[in-house]
Amino acid sequence: MLLWIICLPGIFIALIQEARRRRPGGFFVILFLGALLVVYTIFHGEWSTRQRVFALPIFFSLAAIGWSSLFEWWQKSRKFNL
Repeated sequence: MLLWIICLPGIFIALIQEARRRRPGGFFVILFLGALLVVYTIFHGEWSTRQRVFALPIFFSLAAIGWSSLFEWWQKSRKFNL
């Protein structure tokens, strides 16, 4: 659970970045996750741990992209402040 909570900011940042870049691959990932969310919510009534397991590889990849982007942004902003 702790790992999932740590990954959430990175996932949201990566999704926002991919939406801004307007690349087909990014839109495909966003649509795929949105479709999974809708299907699981409609047919199972929730987005629980059991359903999240199927999307974990995508979530971990997005978290890595998001946290990497945050770290790069933090390093750039730190260089200008010194």
